[in-house]
Amino acid sequence: MQTKANTRNHRAATLSYVNREYGLSFNFPRSYRLQTGNAAQSAPGLTEPAQMNFVHAGGVMLAAVEMPGNSYPGTDFKSGMVNVSVNPGMTSEACAQFALPEPGIGTEASSPVNVDDVKIGAIEFREVENSIAAMKQPAARYYHVFSSGACYEFVLGVGTDGDVNVEEITPVDREQVFGKLAKILATVKFQPAVLPEAQAP
Repeated sequence: MQTKANTRNHRAATLSYVNREYGLSFNFPRSYRLQTGNAAQSAPGLTEPAQMNFVHAGGVMLAAVEMPGNSYPGTDFKSGMVNVSVNPGMTSEACAQFALPEPGIGTEASSPVNVDDVKIGAIEFREVENSIAAMKQPAARYYHVFSSGACYEFVLGVGTDGDVNVEEITPVDREQVFGKLAKILATVKFQPAVLPEAQAP
């Protein structure tokens, strides 16, 4: 027999974001902070806000999910974010490309940009990584997927406090942070977008 205390603690560990206009939904931990629309564009946190990585203009920022700043105490962790955008005016071919990092920037010996196909959850994404050049550390990972005539972009970003040179503070394990953020990607679902109703002839 269940006691009242047991049922009271049965709060869902995750919340859901649903955007019917663009036919998109995903889940995220209850302790994370969600911002949508214009608020998402000015979401604080990352030392360098991750810009959209579409090859064509017209991207729309839908949402930003931010990890609590105290997620990794004793490390230089500052922020972890997932930014979600959509570009409705793109082809699937253009969606498979990324604007950044630009190939051939810098010296002739600069390494080519690696774009990978990765499956997270039930969805196949195209992935590219943007690193902090001085540290060779991944700062952001961009994921594109084409669905229902639109290109969707998910940016996983990790921000650290580079100004801190205290011996007690250890560098955060970025792969661990990216792994946690990728769990949000694993819950992404697409439904047909709700288009404006056409006038009956």
